Amino acid sequence: SYIRLQVVFFHVGGNPPRIRELVELWNPVGVVVAAEGVGVGNVRIPVVFLDVGFSEERQNVVYHDSTAMGRLAAKELLLIGNESFGYVAHPMGLPWDRERHRSFADTIALNGFACSMHRLPSLEMKDRKMMSGLKSYLRAIPKPCGILAANDEIAALVIAIAMKLGLSVPDDVSVVGIDDNPTYVES
Repeated sequence: SYIRLQVVFFHVGGNPPRIRELVELWNPVGVVVAAEGVGVGNVRIPVVFLDVGFSEERQNVVYHDSTAMGRLAAKELLLIGNESFGYVAHPMGLPWDRERHRSFADTIALNGFACSMHRLPSLEMKDRKMMSGLKSYLRAIPKPCGILAANDEIAALVIAIAMKLGLSVPDDVSVVGIDDNPTYVES
């Protein structure tokens, strides 16, 4: 009998073509990859990267699969019937932020809809430019809408501003955050 592996751990010395071959061979639903600073290409399954961190101690760290997160958020916001979509980006435009935005917007486009993007100038609630820009963005986007925030902190900002504008969350604005940060998801 055939047993499909749920998760496979690969340590292949950072060779992306070899990783893709192993994924094709084992057909797992997810992969943990130990490879220093390497991508695996488009394998279309969740990937967890076990890598050496940037600190002097060179500790092992786990990186998330931002592409899969963006796709999953898009699917969920599409499933609940939204026809208007936006992405609220991190002020620094970090690689994971760009990756989440790209995969979210691509999945939305694949389903025949457009996705606007708003990059915050800062994460400070006292920053009038940040508050004003986010208010304008939320006023302008057609409702009901689905918003993917770059992370949970930004999702909390989006929800707070939406509520200040008198918008109903989730009826007018459905918001998805990423990272499962207890400071924001449990408040």
